[in-house]
Amino acid sequence: MDLVSVTTASGLRHFSFLSVAWGFVADVDIESERFRAAGSARFTVGTLLCLASLRRYRGRLSYLPAPPSPSSSSVRAKPALRRSATNTVGDPAPVHPPLGRALSEDGLWARPPLPRPESPGLPGEGFSFEAASLGEDEGEWGGSWAALPDGGGTSRETEGDAPAPGPSSSPRPPPSDHLLPPLDQPVPGHWETLEGEFVLVLAISQSHLGADLVAVPLARFSEGRLHLCYVRAGISRPALLRLFLAMGRGAHFGLACPYLHCVPALAFRLVPLGSPGIVTIDGERVEAGPLQAQ
Repeated sequence: MDLVSVTTASGLRHFSFLSVAWGFVADVDIESERFRAAGSARFTVGTLLCLASLRRYRGRLSYLPAPPSPSSSSVRAKPALRRSATNTVGDPAPVHPPLGRALSEDGLWARPPLPRPESPGLPGEGFSFEAASLGEDEGEWGGSWAALPDGGGTSRETEGDAPAPGPSSSPRPPPSDHLLPPLDQPVPGHWETLEGEFVLVLAISQSHLGADLVAVPLARFSEGRLHLCYVRAGISRPALLRLFLAMGRGAHFGLACPYLHCVPALAFRLVPLGSPGIVTIDGERVEAGPLQAQ
């Protein structure tokens, strides 16, 4: 699964597995907190309230475009594609299975099964978190995990056999944001830049924003790109509501809404030019203001 490194104006660095949101999506997420007792209905109530007071946010959005990928639906806003090799543009939107079955039974997301570990009790094919005790003790699974020396993943050392750290061992350094200049410096000239009023900006690295919100239907867990979705100001309240209703089945690109755009990106920078609004990372509120990510 890809992780996204996000740096805010104060220099604080976050790692995101899901999304970075500014504008309407973040407003609904945070302002609906007071309706949490209503369960998932809080988002419906929050959406209607934010639609009633639809806000515009002026800002500058810059991004490093990613190479086009045939597996991505985010290069241009277009009709949703059916999961079939014989698909044609304009086909009905796909019917998404419940998330509990999506990864195991759906052909689009199917992956070869992980090899079953030789030692019993390890997570692998057929492993269930419900059947495991996930305490803080590293011996819960009967051993410990150690990084491979070539950085190629992890290997499991049996308990008592883990090598003792030697004088040459050192912690692995954190990944560097090699695509990003310092936040107080201009972005490189080969980046794309948009400036104006936005209703929302959403950088998402997964297909689903929620169990019933399919933001980018053909996104993959580890395709090495972000899907930078944004809605420009000028969209009407009914049109925005139609977008979110269609997103429930991943059909919003099929509406051909001229205000909705979604592009693949390797990195981006967002600079509010007016009200900083609300910024969320993976649904949690963070410092508002300029930020950048890769």
